[in-house]
Amino acid sequence: MLLKEERNMKIDVIVCTKNSEKTLKNCLQLIRKFIQINRLIIIDGGSADATVEIAKKFNAEIYYDGGVSLGLARNLGLNLAETEIVAFIDSDAYITKEWFPKLIKYFDDPKVALVSNLTIYGCNVAPIKRLYEYMYLKKRMNFIGFISTLVRRKTVIEMGGIKDLPSCEDQELFERVIKNGYKWISDNTVITYHPQGLINHLKHYYWWGKGYRRKWKIWRPLKMFITSPAVGLKLALVCHPIHLIYYPLLRFTFLYGYVKERNCCVT
Repeated sequence: MLLKEERNMKIDVIVCTKNSEKTLKNCLQLIRKFIQINRLIIIDGGSADATVEIAKKFNAEIYYDGGVSLGLARNLGLNLAETEIVAFIDSDAYITKEWFPKLIKYFDDPKVALVSNLTIYGCNVAPIKRLYEYMYLKKRMNFIGFISTLVRRKTVIEMGGIKDLPSCEDQELFERVIKNGYKWISDNTVITYHPQGLINHLKHYYWWGKGYRRKWKIWRPLKMFITSPAVGLKLALVCHPIHLIYYPLLRFTFLYGYVKERNCCVT
C-alpha cells in the first residue's frame, strides 16, 4: 500500500525509442512537466535520426538494446530501473496533467501490478481520432497496453518480466498477471494522445497483426476482416465517411501481418 506522501514520490520513467525524432521532444517535455522523475531512462533500438541527441537534451540516461524487439527493450528498462513504481511511456505518447495523480492511487491495492489508461490514436487526424473516441468513450471498450503505464517493478520481475516479443508483449504479460492473481487496471477516465497519420496507422495494424499471431487463432482476424465492410459502413455514419474504405483496409492490414508472421513461424 502506498502512503499519501508516497503518491508524490519520484519515479523512474522508461521510454523506448527508435527513430522517434518527430515526437520525442513533445513526449519528454510532457513527462518532465507532469511527473516527478528520479531517472529518465531511454532504451534506444538503433535510431538513425536525431532521437538520441534529443534525449540527451533532457538529461536522459541512454541505453541500447540492439534493436532486437520492443519486449526486450522494455525488459531491459525494467531491470535498469530502481524505484518501486516505474512508468513506461512510449516515445510517441503524450500524457496529460491528470495521468500520474489518477493512476498512482490504484497502487494502494497491493494486488495491483500495472495501471494503464485509454489511448486516442491519430489525435492529429480526425478520422482516426473519432474512431478511437467512439470505441473507447462511446462503446466503453477497455484498453490494455504499455503506451503509458505505471508498473509495480518488483512484482512484474518476479513473475518473469517482459517477454522478448516484437509486439503484443503487453497482452502476453496481461495473461500472466491475471494467472498469478494480480490486477492490471485500465482507467478509462484518463486519456493519452498518440499522433499518427493514416498510413502510419495502417503500419501499426500490420505490426499488431504480427504480434497477435501468438495469441489468436486465424479465424478471429479472418472474421474481423470479413465483417469489416459492414462495420466500416456503420463507422462511416457515426465517425467519418472515410471508414467505409479505411476500416476494411485496417482489418486487411492486420490480417496480412498475422499471416506473414504465421508463415515466418512455419518456415
